[in-house]
Amino acid sequence: MICTVPDHRRTRRWLEARLWSDRGATQASGSLRQSLYEVRQALGPHAGLLGSDRDMVWLSGVVTDLETDPAGVADAIASGREFLEGIDIRDDAFEDWLSAERARLGTRGRMVRHPEAAGPRRVPLLVQVSGIGEGPVAFLPIALASEISRLIDDLAEVEIHHLGPGSAAIEAPERGLRLTIEAAQFDGTLHLVATITNIAQRRVAWTRRARFPGHPAAAIESGDFARLAYEAAEAAHAALSLAVAPDSEIWAQVRQAQAVRAIFTFEREQLLRADRLLRESIDVMPTAQAWAWRAFLCQTLTLERVRHDFAAARDEAESHTFHALSFPGRNATVLAMVSQISAMLAMDAAAAFASAHEAVQINPLNPYAQYALAAAYLRAGDLKAAAGHGRTAADISENAANGFFFQGISALIALAAGDYEECMRIYSAISVRAPHFRAPLRALTVLSLAKGDLARAERHAAALARAEPCFTLESLLHDENYPAVTLRKMGLLHLADQRR
Repeated sequence: MICTVPDHRRTRRWLEARLWSDRGATQASGSLRQSLYEVRQALGPHAGLLGSDRDMVWLSGVVTDLETDPAGVADAIASGREFLEGIDIRDDAFEDWLSAERARLGTRGRMVRHPEAAGPRRVPLLVQVSGIGEGPVAFLPIALASEISRLIDDLAEVEIHHLGPGSAAIEAPERGLRLTIEAAQFDGTLHLVATITNIAQRRVAWTRRARFPGHPAAAIESGDFARLAYEAAEAAHAALSLAVAPDSEIWAQVRQAQAVRAIFTFEREQLLRADRLLRESIDVMPTAQAWAWRAFLCQTLTLERVRHDFAAARDEAESHTFHALSFPGRNATVLAMVSQISAMLAMDAAAAFASAHEAVQINPLNPYAQYALAAAYLRAGDLKAAAGHGRTAADISENAANGFFFQGISALIALAAGDYEECMRIYSAISVRAPHFRAPLRALTVLSLAKGDLARAERHAAALARAEPCFTLESLLHDENYPAVTLRKMGLLHLADQRR
């Protein structure tokens, strides 16, 4: 378990949570101490290789075939061998971890190579642009198709095929997506119709008309272009979630898309369902995006108070981000998720900023990347830079189904700037679109109390209690472990407690 992370170090809490999850903290800690003693006894003269302190357990000067012979590992797995074959530890948490590791290494028979050795089967994405002649104006629909394709690839593993007069014919797949952009020019205005079709269902999943007056270069720089591109990509990902096809090659991607839709409901049962769907997806086809979403979900389950074991959730999320980053290439959404985990769970501001900055460089039209960079600047105290990237994230995602989520960073920036009215305005709008989202309701409750508006505070607290069954006002105001760090740091919890 220690050797499956690059630095061969695990926290004691992480090990205890997977090997003795059915025991209390004191018992689990004692069991780990006893096991470390027994391992050192078994190592004899090499006992010094196993190190430990109050927080961590590590191995020094030890390597495994996972690192020294990845090709041999892949061949062994392809021949039917399993990672940790024959081990029998009857703990559900350990079994979950072992299943995830075996899936990552391809031991379920669907993948027979480590991520560096071979990629997963990708979702076919057929892209076709038609109806426009040559010249500068023809570039706009082509650029739009390209940007939508990039954004879809950020969200799911896709295999892009551009269809047109000069493209090679391909056999039409049974599953996947088709993106068509039809264009025509009238009186100096370019009119576009963009359509996403679910190939398996043979029906239109999303369509939108748009028009771009003026020069194509100016149109591409406009907010309308970015909004249309992300709306189409998000709709395409949502369309995948409806393609229930357990016998198809894209089944794992379907599960992942379903999980993402469930996450953004912020409902307790849907969040737990998302966790199950992502596990199933990774069991069949581990991808960088799926691991990143699992990390993001760990954070969400903790912040939404579905899980209360912060230390275990942090370690689990860090493990998931390691898996996500072990795949070749760089993905803007994955790096954005890694940035969020680094900042909120690992408390590593430098790593969070570096990941977010790289994500924006890779794809500046990705709202997850812009959101992550805004959050990084906010934690650094640069409110001007944070506001700029926050507005960009909100503008790009304005018309998308999950657009409300990206508005949240603007509310936090307003809160940090002391503009409580603006913060409440944004959070009120978010709560209308996502009534189960706890973070806005917590801020609205506290700010209403701080203003002395007790009736409004009671309404928000009642809504929060419906979304979070175990919620009490006392826990929000006085429990140091309750996820209201920003409100606590700004002294708003103390102020609200005085005014109530």
